[in-house]
Amino acid sequence: SFGLVHTPRDWKVVGAKLLPGAAHTLFGLPMGGTCDQVLELELVCGYQVRELESRIAEASNDAERIDLVQRFLLSQLDATPNDRDLLVRRAVGTIWQSGGQVRARTIASSLGIGMRRLQRLFESRIGLSPKALARTIRLTRVAEQLGSDDEPFGSLTDLAYASGFSDQAHFIH
Repeated sequence: SFGLVHTPRDWKVVGAKLLPGAAHTLFGLPMGGTCDQVLELELVCGYQVRELESRIAEASNDAERIDLVQRFLLSQLDATPNDRDLLVRRAVGTIWQSGGQVRARTIASSLGIGMRRLQRLFESRIGLSPKALARTIRLTRVAEQLGSDDEPFGSLTDLAYASGFSDQAHFIH
């Protein structure tokens, strides 16, 4: 998804929210060690990002800015993803659909690969282990539920159990 951040001054920030594994697919970056890091866009995308930045600055409206970023990202896609990327996409989809409540061994088995290979694929493509991604998805869903008035959840302990945490202590950790 795309968005604009309006700042106190007359600056505008255009951002793109990517799914797990998308940065590797778009830019070919090894994602291991990039978690919680700020990467210079030019180091990631190369010199062509300078042209993109100037075109964004010259754009007459926000819709045009978002369109420029979207077209740039689409131009980075490889038309034929390799087998490893497809495995990661399937694994991420399985974790997402389960709400983060699926075991990594189950995923590896369903893909017909070993646990170590799954971990290496996640480290290089996403920068997180399958278990860490599942925990992040569970916590995201918990945060959504805490912020929603639609579904009362009772106690935090009940919410922890319903979200796949073994107890409230693991949930709080």
